[in-house]
Amino acid sequence: SDICLHSPVMSNVTKCVRAKTKLGRMLRTVECDNTTLNGLEWMPNFKGSQRGAVLKNTNEALSTYGVDKRSQIESINGDDISNLPFKRIMKLLESLMSGAQSFSSRFMIPEQEVDTVEVSFRGRFCDEYMQFCCDEHDNNLLVRAIDMQHDEAQKFVDKTGVRAGWRVIKVKGIKVANKKNAEIRKMIQSSVTDLRVEYAVMFEE
Repeated sequence: SDICLHSPVMSNVTKCVRAKTKLGRMLRTVECDNTTLNGLEWMPNFKGSQRGAVLKNTNEALSTYGVDKRSQIESINGDDISNLPFKRIMKLLESLMSGAQSFSSRFMIPEQEVDTVEVSFRGRFCDEYMQFCCDEHDNNLLVRAIDMQHDEAQKFVDKTGVRAGWRVIKVKGIKVANKKNAEIRKMIQSSVTDLRVEYAVMFEE
């Protein structure tokens, strides 16, 4: 793993340690409008029967949720479409994208190797320039956006590689993946107030 030592221009970050980890397949729900699925190319999941639909590429909107190429669309608005004929799925998506109503899409993300980085902070957390959100079950602490106009933000991204779509998986060595968003925020906030003590936050791609 790579170690990023203390930088004097990042007053509250003392070090970061990068590594890689393997994730099994996982489901991810994305709330879509008529632009979320723009620019995507699809192919049948089962070539012989021409059923199911898998992404050949991705876009910025889906990548934010970790939905990349080879992800399969499983359901729309809770209805399982994973085994429908490919052409029917494409017509359904075209119809939804041409309308004004938002819709929910659920994707199966394939097994993948992802980056992690453990960042040691002293004092304030990086929420001054990073916006966080939860998943559809009010779990996890997900990076929704980073204000790159903020001087500290650019330095943080350059050092850590963290970007929108990453999530917090550990706080002070305690696993917080899939825990309630409010609980994770509370754990971090309790560490911010004591400037004498470093605390580690691990982000996962």
